[in-house]
Amino acid sequence: MERIFTKGSAFIDEAGRTRIFNGANLCSKDFRKDKMSERTKFPMDLDDAFFATYVQNGFNVLRLGVCWDELEHEMGKINEPYLQSLDAIFAKAAQWGVYIFLDMHQDLYGSFDKEHCGNGAPKWAYLSEPYEPKPAKWIWPEGYFWGKAVHRAFDNFWANKEVEGRGVQDRYADLWRLLARRCGESSALLGYDVMNEPFPGSIGGKMFRKLILSIAKNVLFNKKLPAHKMLGDLLSKKRRGNLLNRLDGNVIPDITKAANKLARQFGTESFTPFLQRMTRAIRAETQHGVILFEHNYFGNIGVPLQIEPIAVDGKPEASQGYSPHAYDFMVDTPGYVNALDSRVQAFFDAARQSQLQMDVPVLVGEWGGGQEPMRHVQFLLDLFDRYGWSQAYYCYHYFSEEILRELNRTYPAAVTGEIKRYGFDRAAQCFTLEYLQTEATQAETVLYLHAPPKKVEADGEVNQYGENGAEYLKIKTEPGEHRVAVYF
Repeated sequence: MERIFTKGSAFIDEAGRTRIFNGANLCSKDFRKDKMSERTKFPMDLDDAFFATYVQNGFNVLRLGVCWDELEHEMGKINEPYLQSLDAIFAKAAQWGVYIFLDMHQDLYGSFDKEHCGNGAPKWAYLSEPYEPKPAKWIWPEGYFWGKAVHRAFDNFWANKEVEGRGVQDRYADLWRLLARRCGESSALLGYDVMNEPFPGSIGGKMFRKLILSIAKNVLFNKKLPAHKMLGDLLSKKRRGNLLNRLDGNVIPDITKAANKLARQFGTESFTPFLQRMTRAIRAETQHGVILFEHNYFGNIGVPLQIEPIAVDGKPEASQGYSPHAYDFMVDTPGYVNALDSRVQAFFDAARQSQLQMDVPVLVGEWGGGQEPMRHVQFLLDLFDRYGWSQAYYCYHYFSEEILRELNRTYPAAVTGEIKRYGFDRAAQCFTLEYLQTEATQAETVLYLHAPPKKVEADGEVNQYGENGAEYLKIKTEPGEHRVAVYF
Protein backbone atom coordinates (compact mmCIF):
# COMPACT_ATOMS: atom_id res chain seq x y z
CA MET A 1 0.00 0.00 0.00
CA GLU A 2 1.19 3.49 -0.78
CA ARG A 3 1.69 6.12 1.90
CA ILE A 4 -0.93 8.86 2.03
CA PHE A 5 -0.04 12.56 2.30
CA THR A 6 -1.85 15.82 1.64
CA LYS A 7 -1.28 18.55 -0.90
CA GLY A 8 -3.55 21.57 -0.74
CA SER A 9 -7.13 20.31 -0.62
CA ALA A 10 -6.34 16.77 -1.76
CA PHE A 11 -5.17 13.50 -0.27
CA ILE A 12 -2.35 12.18 -2.44
CA ASP A 13 -0.29 9.00 -2.57
CA GLU A 14 3.39 8.35 -3.23
CA ALA A 15 2.72 8.32 -6.98
CA GLY A 16 1.20 11.80 -6.76
CA ARG A 17 -2.32 10.57 -7.46
CA THR A 18 -5.37 12.21 -5.88
CA ARG A 19 -7.07 9.72 -3.55
CA ILE A 20 -10.71 9.40 -2.58
CA PHE A 21 -11.73 7.24 0.39
CA ASN A 22 -15.05 5.47 0.85
CA GLY A 23 -15.66 3.74 4.15
CA ALA A 24 -17.34 3.41 7.51
CA ASN A 25 -16.82 3.71 11.26
CA LEU A 26 -16.23 0.82 13.59
CA CYS A 27 -16.04 2.08 17.16
CA SER A 28 -15.57 0.05 20.31
CA LYS A 29 -17.88 2.35 22.29
CA ASP A 30 -20.89 0.55 20.83
CA PHE A 31 -20.12 -2.65 22.69
CA ARG A 32 -21.78 -1.71 25.98
CA LYS A 33 -22.38 -5.14 27.53
CA ASP A 34 -18.83 -5.51 28.78
CA LYS A 35 -16.70 -3.12 30.79
CA MET A 36 -14.11 -1.21 28.80
CA SER A 37 -11.65 -1.55 31.67
CA GLU A 38 -11.75 -5.35 31.36
CA ARG A 39 -11.14 -5.57 27.64
CA THR A 40 -7.99 -7.25 26.42
CA LYS A 41 -8.63 -6.68 22.71
CA PHE A 42 -10.72 -4.70 20.26
CA PRO A 43 -14.22 -6.12 20.84
CA MET A 44 -14.88 -7.30 17.29
CA ASP A 45 -12.90 -9.81 15.28
CA LEU A 46 -11.69 -7.97 12.19
CA ASP A 47 -10.62 -11.11 10.39
CA ASP A 48 -10.37 -12.14 6.73
CA ALA A 49 -14.14 -12.62 6.53
CA PHE A 50 -14.76 -9.07 7.73
CA PHE A 51 -12.24 -7.49 5.37
CA ALA A 52 -13.43 -9.62 2.43
CA THR A 53 -16.98 -8.29 2.87
CA TYR A 54 -15.67 -4.79 3.44
CA VAL A 55 -13.51 -4.67 0.32
CA GLN A 56 -16.02 -6.44 -1.90
CA ASN A 57 -18.51 -3.67 -1.15
CA GLY A 58 -16.13 -0.92 -2.24
CA PHE A 59 -14.75 0.25 1.09
CA ASN A 60 -11.11 1.28 1.20
CA VAL A 61 -10.91 3.12 4.53
CA LEU A 62 -11.96 2.34 8.10
CA ARG A 63 -12.36 4.85 10.92
CA LEU A 64 -11.32 2.69 13.85
CA GLY A 65 -12.50 4.09 17.18
CA VAL A 66 -10.79 3.28 20.46
CA CYS A 67 -11.16 4.87 23.90
CA TRP A 68 -8.55 6.16 26.32
CA ASP A 69 -10.10 4.12 29.14
CA GLU A 70 -9.49 0.89 27.21
CA LEU A 71 -5.87 1.72 26.56
CA GLU A 72 -4.84 3.19 29.93
CA HIS A 73 -7.47 2.32 32.54
CA GLU A 74 -4.85 2.73 35.25
CA MET A 75 -2.57 5.75 34.98
CA GLY A 76 0.69 4.80 33.32
CA LYS A 77 -0.33 1.16 32.84
CA ILE A 78 -0.78 0.51 29.12
CA ASN A 79 -3.10 -2.30 28.00
CA GLU A 80 -0.54 -4.23 25.97
CA PRO A 81 -2.87 -7.11 24.92
CA TYR A 82 -5.29 -4.53 23.52
CA LEU A 83 -2.48 -2.86 21.57
CA GLN A 84 -1.49 -6.24 20.19
CA SER A 85 -5.05 -6.68 18.88
CA LEU A 86 -4.70 -3.29 17.13
CA ASP A 87 -1.39 -4.47 15.63
CA ALA A 88 -3.22 -7.48 14.20
CA ILE A 89 -6.00 -5.29 12.75
CA PHE A 90 -3.48 -3.04 11.01
CA ALA A 91 -1.65 -6.06 9.62
CA LYS A 92 -4.86 -7.58 8.31
CA ALA A 93 -6.00 -4.25 6.83
CA ALA A 94 -2.69 -3.97 4.96
CA GLN A 95 -3.20 -7.45 3.48
CA TRP A 96 -6.62 -6.39 2.16
CA GLY A 97 -5.63 -2.92 1.00
CA VAL A 98 -7.80 -1.03 3.51
CA TYR A 99 -6.53 2.19 5.09
CA ILE A 100 -7.22 2.99 8.75
CA PHE A 101 -7.50 6.30 10.52
CA LEU A 102 -7.42 5.94 14.27
CA ASP A 103 -10.17 7.75 16.16
CA MET A 104 -9.61 8.51 19.84
CA HIS A 105 -13.28 8.44 20.65
CA GLN A 106 -15.10 10.24 23.42
CA ASP A 107 -18.67 11.20 24.16
CA LEU A 108 -19.35 13.30 27.26
CA TYR A 109 -15.61 12.98 28.04
CA GLY A 110 -15.79 9.67 29.98
CA SER A 111 -18.04 7.19 31.72
CA PHE A 112 -16.68 5.29 34.73
CA ASP A 113 -18.50 2.31 33.15
CA LYS A 114 -21.90 3.84 33.95
CA GLU A 115 -24.56 3.08 31.36
CA HIS A 116 -25.55 6.05 29.16
CA CYS A 117 -22.95 8.27 30.78
CA GLY A 118 -20.47 8.59 27.96
CA ASN A 119 -17.17 7.02 27.02
CA GLY A 120 -13.58 8.06 26.55
CA ALA A 121 -11.33 9.07 29.43
CA PRO A 122 -10.52 6.79 32.38
CA LYS A 123 -11.69 7.76 35.83
CA TRP A 124 -8.27 9.04 36.92
CA ALA A 125 -8.33 11.57 34.05
CA TYR A 126 -11.92 12.71 34.70
CA LEU A 127 -11.20 15.86 36.72
CA SER A 128 -14.70 17.13 37.41
CA GLU A 129 -14.58 17.92 41.14
CA PRO A 130 -16.87 18.68 42.89
CA TYR A 131 -19.34 17.36 40.30
CA GLU A 132 -20.10 13.74 39.36
CA PRO A 133 -21.38 12.65 35.92
CA LYS A 134 -25.02 11.59 35.80
CA PRO A 135 -26.88 9.19 33.51
CA ALA A 136 -28.93 10.78 30.73
CA LYS A 137 -32.68 11.09 31.29
CA TRP A 138 -33.84 11.81 27.74
CA ILE A 139 -31.13 11.71 25.07
CA TRP A 140 -27.48 10.76 25.45
CA PRO A 141 -25.84 14.17 24.68
CA GLU A 142 -27.70 16.16 27.32
CA GLY A 143 -24.57 16.22 29.49
CA TYR A 144 -23.05 18.52 26.88
CA PHE A 145 -25.95 20.94 27.26
CA TRP A 146 -26.17 21.32 31.04
CA GLY A 147 -23.91 18.69 32.64
CA LYS A 148 -21.68 20.43 35.18
CA ALA A 149 -19.37 17.43 35.51
CA VAL A 150 -18.87 17.21 31.75
CA HIS A 151 -18.15 20.94 31.50
CA ARG A 152 -15.71 20.86 34.41
CA ALA A 153 -13.86 17.80 33.09
CA PHE A 154 -13.36 19.43 29.70
CA ASP A 155 -12.35 22.76 31.24
CA ASN A 156 -9.64 20.99 33.22
CA PHE A 157 -8.53 19.04 30.16
CA TRP A 158 -8.16 22.16 28.00
CA ALA A 159 -6.35 23.89 30.89
CA ASN A 160 -4.01 20.87 31.13
CA LYS A 161 -4.64 20.56 34.86
CA GLU A 162 -2.09 18.41 36.61
CA VAL A 163 -2.89 14.92 37.80
CA GLU A 164 -0.11 13.48 39.97
CA GLY A 165 2.43 16.01 38.77
CA ARG A 166 1.73 15.93 35.01
CA GLY A 167 -0.88 17.75 32.91
CA VAL A 168 -3.86 15.61 31.94
CA GLN A 169 -3.57 16.78 28.33
CA ASP A 170 0.13 15.93 28.36
CA ARG A 171 -0.80 12.41 29.46
CA TYR A 172 -3.28 12.23 26.56
CA ALA A 173 -0.45 13.30 24.22
CA ASP A 174 1.74 10.56 25.68
CA LEU A 175 -0.87 8.03 24.59
CA TRP A 176 -0.94 9.44 21.06
CA ARG A 177 2.84 9.28 20.97
CA LEU A 178 2.65 5.60 21.92
CA LEU A 179 0.04 4.90 19.22
CA ALA A 180 2.10 6.76 16.61
CA ARG A 181 5.13 4.68 17.54
CA ARG A 182 3.04 1.52 17.38
CA CYS A 183 1.08 2.16 14.18
CA GLY A 184 3.08 4.79 12.33
CA GLU A 185 5.10 2.31 10.25
CA SER A 186 2.07 0.34 9.04
CA SER A 187 1.37 0.82 5.34
CA ALA A 188 -2.35 0.71 6.24
CA LEU A 189 -2.13 3.90 8.30
CA LEU A 190 -3.96 6.87 6.81
CA GLY A 191 -3.91 9.13 9.85
CA TYR A 192 -4.79 10.13 13.39
CA ASP A 193 -8.19 11.58 14.33
CA VAL A 194 -6.88 13.11 17.54
CA MET A 195 -10.22 13.64 19.33
CA ASN A 196 -13.79 12.84 18.46
CA GLU A 197 -16.09 15.88 18.54
CA PRO A 198 -14.08 18.01 21.01
CA PHE A 199 -16.40 19.83 23.38
CA PRO A 200 -15.53 23.36 24.59
CA GLY A 201 -16.43 22.76 28.26
CA SER A 202 -18.16 25.65 30.05
CA ILE A 203 -17.82 27.72 26.86
CA GLY A 204 -19.84 24.98 25.20
CA GLY A 205 -22.59 25.44 27.76
CA LYS A 206 -22.71 29.13 26.85
CA MET A 207 -22.78 28.23 23.16
CA PHE A 208 -25.76 25.93 23.72
CA ARG A 209 -27.72 28.66 25.50
CA LYS A 210 -26.93 31.18 22.77
CA LEU A 211 -28.03 28.73 20.08
CA ILE A 212 -31.33 27.98 21.83
CA LEU A 213 -31.99 31.71 22.24
CA SER A 214 -31.04 32.27 18.60
CA ILE A 215 -33.52 29.62 17.45
CA ALA A 216 -36.27 31.34 19.43
CA LYS A 217 -35.39 34.76 18.02
CA ASN A 218 -35.29 33.47 14.47
CA VAL A 219 -38.62 31.70 14.85
CA LEU A 220 -40.17 34.97 16.04
CA PHE A 221 -38.42 37.55 13.88
CA ASN A 222 -36.56 36.07 10.91
CA LYS A 223 -38.24 37.37 7.77
CA LYS A 224 -37.14 34.29 5.86
CA LEU A 225 -39.63 32.29 7.90
CA PRO A 226 -43.40 32.40 7.25
CA ALA A 227 -44.57 33.91 10.55
CA HIS A 228 -48.26 33.14 10.00
CA LYS A 229 -47.51 29.49 9.23
CA MET A 230 -45.20 29.22 12.22
CA LEU A 231 -47.94 30.54 14.49
CA GLY A 232 -50.43 28.09 13.00
CA ASP A 233 -47.99 25.24 13.58
CA LEU A 234 -47.53 26.31 17.18
CA LEU A 235 -51.26 26.51 17.88
CA SER A 236 -52.19 23.26 16.16
CA LYS A 237 -51.27 19.94 17.74
CA LYS A 238 -51.39 18.21 14.38
CA ARG A 239 -49.09 20.75 12.78
CA ARG A 240 -46.68 21.31 15.66
CA GLY A 241 -44.25 18.81 14.20
CA ASN A 242 -43.82 21.13 11.21
CA LEU A 243 -42.09 23.78 13.32
CA LEU A 244 -38.68 22.18 13.13
CA ASN A 245 -38.92 21.66 9.39
CA ARG A 246 -39.42 25.40 8.92
CA LEU A 247 -35.83 25.80 10.14
CA ASP A 248 -34.32 24.81 6.82
CA GLY A 249 -30.92 25.44 5.30
CA ASN A 250 -31.73 29.08 4.52
CA VAL A 251 -31.92 30.08 8.17
CA ILE A 252 -29.23 27.83 9.67
CA PRO A 253 -26.42 30.42 9.20
CA ASP A 254 -28.64 33.03 10.86
CA ILE A 255 -29.05 30.74 13.86
CA THR A 256 -25.48 29.48 14.24
CA LYS A 257 -23.77 32.87 13.95
CA ALA A 258 -24.80 33.50 17.56
CA ALA A 259 -22.12 31.01 18.64
CA ASN A 260 -19.35 32.13 16.30
CA LYS A 261 -17.54 34.40 18.76
CA LEU A 262 -17.39 31.71 21.43
CA ALA A 263 -16.31 29.12 18.87
CA ARG A 264 -13.45 31.42 17.87
CA GLN A 265 -12.47 31.87 21.53
CA PHE A 266 -12.36 28.11 22.06
CA GLY A 267 -10.48 27.58 18.80
CA THR A 268 -7.85 30.19 19.62
CA GLU A 269 -7.37 29.64 23.35
CA SER A 270 -7.84 25.88 23.70
CA PHE A 271 -8.20 23.84 20.53
CA THR A 272 -5.28 25.21 18.51
CA PRO A 273 -2.75 24.68 21.36
CA PHE A 274 -4.18 21.16 21.80
CA LEU A 275 -3.67 20.34 18.12
CA GLN A 276 -0.14 21.66 18.28
CA ARG A 277 0.60 19.52 21.34
CA MET A 278 -0.82 16.35 19.74
CA THR A 279 1.02 17.00 16.47
CA ARG A 280 4.29 17.55 18.28
CA ALA A 281 3.84 14.25 20.16
CA ILE A 282 2.98 12.24 17.04
CA ARG A 283 5.72 13.74 14.90
CA ALA A 284 8.28 12.96 17.61
CA GLU A 285 7.71 9.32 16.64
CA THR A 286 6.90 9.31 12.93
CA GLN A 287 6.32 11.52 9.90
CA HIS A 288 3.84 9.02 8.52
CA GLY A 289 0.10 9.59 8.72
CA VAL A 290 -2.17 12.59 8.29
CA ILE A 291 -3.08 14.68 11.35
CA LEU A 292 -6.87 14.90 11.21
CA PHE A 293 -8.79 17.50 13.20
CA GLU A 294 -12.50 17.92 13.74
CA HIS A 295 -14.60 20.93 14.59
CA ASN A 296 -16.02 21.37 18.07
CA TYR A 297 -19.22 19.49 18.95
CA PHE A 298 -21.47 22.32 17.74
CA GLY A 299 -19.83 22.19 14.34
CA ASN A 300 -22.13 19.19 13.82
CA ILE A 301 -24.96 21.70 13.37
CA GLY A 302 -23.09 24.25 11.32
CA VAL A 303 -21.08 26.38 13.77
CA PRO A 304 -17.96 27.11 11.67
CA LEU A 305 -14.52 25.79 12.54
CA GLN A 306 -12.53 28.69 13.99
CA ILE A 307 -8.85 27.71 13.80
CA GLU A 308 -5.85 28.22 11.55
CA PRO A 309 -4.01 25.30 9.89
CA ILE A 310 -1.77 23.40 12.29
CA ALA A 311 1.74 24.77 12.75
CA VAL A 312 4.22 23.65 15.39
CA ASP A 313 6.96 26.05 16.52
CA GLY A 314 6.11 28.23 13.53
CA LYS A 315 6.47 25.40 11.01
CA PRO A 316 3.27 24.39 9.15
CA GLU A 317 2.34 20.73 9.50
CA ALA A 318 2.97 19.16 6.09
CA SER A 319 0.19 16.58 6.19
CA GLN A 320 -3.09 17.61 7.79
CA GLY A 321 -6.77 17.28 7.00
CA TYR A 322 -10.23 18.21 8.23
CA SER A 323 -12.71 15.55 9.36
CA PRO A 324 -16.11 17.21 9.91
CA HIS A 325 -19.25 15.50 11.21
CA ALA A 326 -22.87 16.52 10.73
CA TYR A 327 -26.32 15.12 11.42
CA ASP A 328 -29.81 16.54 11.22
CA PHE A 329 -31.33 18.00 14.42
CA MET A 330 -33.48 14.88 14.80
CA VAL A 331 -30.62 12.36 14.95
CA ASP A 332 -30.97 9.78 17.74
CA THR A 333 -34.75 10.26 17.75
CA PRO A 334 -37.58 8.57 15.79
CA GLY A 335 -37.98 11.89 13.94
CA TYR A 336 -34.77 11.26 12.00
CA VAL A 337 -36.85 9.67 9.25
CA ASN A 338 -37.80 13.27 8.43
CA ALA A 339 -34.21 14.55 8.25
CA LEU A 340 -34.16 17.73 6.19
CA ASP A 341 -31.70 17.66 3.31
CA SER A 342 -31.23 21.43 3.05
CA ARG A 343 -30.54 21.70 6.77
CA VAL A 344 -27.78 19.08 6.75
CA GLN A 345 -26.35 20.63 3.61
CA ALA A 346 -26.12 23.94 5.48
CA PHE A 347 -24.13 22.17 8.20
CA PHE A 348 -21.73 20.71 5.64
CA ASP A 349 -21.60 23.98 3.69
CA ALA A 350 -20.13 25.60 6.79
CA ALA A 351 -17.49 22.87 6.80
CA ARG A 352 -16.90 23.48 3.10
CA GLN A 353 -16.20 27.16 3.74
CA SER A 354 -13.73 26.21 6.47
CA GLN A 355 -12.01 23.78 4.10
CA LEU A 356 -11.65 26.43 1.39
CA GLN A 357 -10.23 28.94 3.89
CA MET A 358 -7.69 26.45 5.24
CA ASP A 359 -6.89 24.69 1.96
CA VAL A 360 -6.88 21.17 3.39
CA PRO A 361 -8.56 17.93 2.24
CA VAL A 362 -11.75 16.62 3.85
CA LEU A 363 -12.57 13.13 5.04
CA VAL A 364 -16.05 13.28 6.57
CA GLY A 365 -15.62 11.31 9.79
CA GLU A 366 -19.28 10.77 10.62
CA TRP A 367 -22.60 11.17 8.88
CA GLY A 368 -25.82 9.20 8.53
CA GLY A 369 -26.76 7.98 11.97
CA GLY A 370 -29.08 4.99 11.56
CA GLN A 371 -31.74 3.50 9.34
CA GLU A 372 -32.74 6.77 7.71
CA PRO A 373 -34.54 7.00 4.36
CA MET A 374 -32.33 6.28 1.37
CA ARG A 375 -33.13 9.59 -0.29
CA HIS A 376 -31.21 11.33 2.54
CA VAL A 377 -28.23 8.99 2.10
CA GLN A 378 -28.28 9.58 -1.66
CA PHE A 379 -28.50 13.34 -1.21
CA LEU A 380 -25.45 13.44 1.05
CA LEU A 381 -23.39 11.09 -1.10
CA ASP A 382 -24.06 13.34 -4.08
CA LEU A 383 -23.07 16.38 -2.02
CA PHE A 384 -19.77 14.76 -0.99
CA ASP A 385 -19.08 13.89 -4.62
CA ARG A 386 -19.65 17.50 -5.72
CA TYR A 387 -17.18 18.68 -3.09
CA GLY A 388 -14.65 15.92 -3.85
CA TRP A 389 -14.81 14.69 -0.27
CA SER A 390 -13.89 11.31 1.14
CA GLN A 391 -16.27 9.90 3.75
CA ALA A 392 -16.80 7.30 6.46
CA TYR A 393 -20.41 6.41 7.26
CA TYR A 394 -21.47 6.04 10.89
CA CYS A 395 -21.60 3.19 11.69
CA TYR A 396 -20.79 -0.31 10.40
CA HIS A 397 -22.99 -1.80 13.15
CA TYR A 398 -25.99 -0.02 11.65
CA PHE A 399 -25.65 -1.33 8.10
CA SER A 400 -28.79 -2.68 6.52
CA GLU A 401 -28.81 -4.27 3.08
CA GLU A 402 -30.42 -1.11 1.74
CA ILE A 403 -27.74 1.20 3.15
CA LEU A 404 -25.00 -1.16 1.98
CA ARG A 405 -26.35 -1.02 -1.58
CA GLU A 406 -26.20 2.79 -1.56
CA LEU A 407 -22.71 2.98 -0.08
CA ASN A 408 -21.41 0.36 -2.50
CA ARG A 409 -20.94 2.72 -5.42
CA THR A 410 -18.49 3.50 -8.19
CA TYR A 411 -15.93 6.15 -7.22
CA PRO A 412 -12.42 7.29 -8.23
CA ALA A 413 -10.10 5.60 -5.74
CA ALA A 414 -6.96 7.09 -7.34
CA VAL A 415 -6.63 9.73 -10.08
CA THR A 416 -3.46 10.72 -11.95
CA GLY A 417 -4.14 14.42 -11.72
CA GLU A 418 -6.42 17.09 -10.31
CA ILE A 419 -10.04 16.01 -10.09
CA LYS A 420 -12.37 18.55 -11.65
CA ARG A 421 -15.64 16.76 -10.97
CA TYR A 422 -17.16 13.32 -10.61
CA GLY A 423 -20.51 11.79 -9.74
CA PHE A 424 -23.13 9.17 -10.46
CA ASP A 425 -26.30 9.88 -12.44
CA ARG A 426 -28.82 7.40 -11.04
CA ALA A 427 -31.38 8.00 -13.77
CA ALA A 428 -28.87 7.35 -16.56
CA GLN A 429 -26.93 4.79 -14.48
CA CYS A 430 -23.74 6.52 -15.52
CA PHE A 431 -20.64 7.49 -13.54
CA THR A 432 -18.48 10.30 -14.94
CA LEU A 433 -15.06 11.60 -13.94
CA GLU A 434 -13.20 14.63 -15.29
CA TYR A 435 -9.61 15.38 -14.36
CA LEU A 436 -6.54 17.33 -15.45
CA GLN A 437 -3.26 15.43 -15.67
CA THR A 438 -0.26 17.77 -15.81
CA GLU A 439 2.64 15.30 -15.89
CA ALA A 440 3.53 12.01 -17.55
CA THR A 441 3.42 9.11 -15.09
CA GLN A 442 3.59 5.34 -14.99
CA ALA A 443 0.76 5.35 -12.45
CA GLU A 444 -2.83 4.73 -13.48
CA THR A 445 -6.21 6.17 -12.58
CA VAL A 446 -8.22 3.54 -10.69
CA LEU A 447 -12.00 3.41 -10.38
CA TYR A 448 -13.81 1.03 -8.06
CA LEU A 449 -16.77 -0.54 -9.91
CA HIS A 450 -19.90 -1.43 -7.96
CA ALA A 451 -21.22 -3.59 -10.84
CA PRO A 452 -20.06 -4.90 -14.22
CA PRO A 453 -20.09 -1.99 -16.68
CA LYS A 454 -22.04 -2.13 -19.93
CA LYS A 455 -19.85 0.47 -21.64
CA VAL A 456 -16.75 2.52 -20.82
CA GLU A 457 -15.79 5.74 -22.58
CA ALA A 458 -12.23 6.95 -21.96
CA ASP A 459 -9.40 8.44 -23.99
CA GLY A 460 -6.66 6.28 -22.53
CA GLU A 461 -5.67 2.64 -22.20
CA VAL A 462 -8.41 0.89 -20.20
CA ASN A 463 -8.12 -2.38 -18.30
CA GLN A 464 -10.65 -4.03 -16.01
CA TYR A 465 -9.35 -6.30 -13.28
CA GLY A 466 -10.37 -7.96 -10.03
CA GLU A 467 -8.60 -7.88 -6.67
CA ASN A 468 -9.71 -9.34 -3.34
CA GLY A 469 -13.14 -10.01 -4.81
CA ALA A 470 -13.71 -6.41 -5.96
CA GLU A 471 -13.73 -5.06 -9.52
CA TYR A 472 -11.69 -2.08 -10.69
CA LEU A 473 -11.01 -0.11 -13.84
CA LYS A 474 -7.47 1.08 -14.60
CA ILE A 475 -6.93 3.90 -17.07
CA LYS A 476 -3.51 4.93 -18.39
CA THR A 477 -3.50 8.47 -19.76
CA GLU A 478 -1.07 11.12 -20.96
CA PRO A 479 -0.95 14.73 -19.73
CA GLY A 480 -4.07 16.70 -20.61
CA GLU A 481 -7.76 16.99 -19.78
CA HIS A 482 -9.61 13.69 -19.50
CA ARG A 483 -13.17 12.48 -19.19
CA VAL A 484 -14.26 8.97 -18.23
CA ALA A 485 -17.84 7.71 -18.49
CA VAL A 486 -18.91 4.31 -17.18
CA TYR A 487 -22.42 3.05 -18.00
CA PHE A 488 -24.16 0.36 -15.96
